[in-house]
Amino acid sequence: MKHIAQLFLSMVFAAVVAASAQADPVKITFEQPPCAALASGEYPSDCYAGMGVILSSDLNGGRFTAPRIAIAADAHAASAPNVARAASGFTDVRGDFMVPGGATGFTDFVSWNVTGSVPFQDPWEALILGNTGPIDRRFHASVLASILGFSDQLVSFSRPERDVAGIFMAMGTAVQGMDNLSFNAPASPTPEPATLLLMASGAAMVLRRRWIERRAN
Repeated sequence: MKHIAQLFLSMVFAAVVAASAQADPVKITFEQPPCAALASGEYPSDCYAGMGVILSSDLNGGRFTAPRIAIAADAHAASAPNVARAASGFTDVRGDFMVPGGATGFTDFVSWNVTGSVPFQDPWEALILGNTGPIDRRFHASVLASILGFSDQLVSFSRPERDVAGIFMAMGTAVQGMDNLSFNAPASPTPEPATLLLMASGAAMVLRRRWIERRAN
């Protein structure tokens, strides 16, 4: 029985450690991109996949996408010199979180700086995408929040649980961009603490039954 109790505690501890390890913060300043530029001078959408996000360009709210983004110097950069923008011919930027292996990842926090705003522009819109609630067919995800603005500012969003799957930045003008994209390292969906406890309890009961059977034999 002592060994069963130790195993039970070890399983719970391992689950807690794993969950906390997945919360390491990531910050992308778009300086010195970790991939080679394409022939167009733009960068592939998986340039930052190793950091946990795929960035792509969009047109007309999710109807047309391109697997590339523009990274260029901008005097309005929050951390000079570069910002990220939509590729040529596109207007918006989408980010999808992922875990090693290419599966969809989830985070509980994301923020970035909107840059390059100009007077009399259309409003920009920042959408936080997730897997909770009704699915928006344009994005194949639910919209957890919509934030509107006309000027450069910090967009920040957090959740008590890991259900943020991505972001969508609809630019108000072609010269706008985003900088200092920050988020907690994406993770695969993890069970709630109560679920982890139930799983560990079930495993302990199975091991206890086997121990009793061995004693009886």
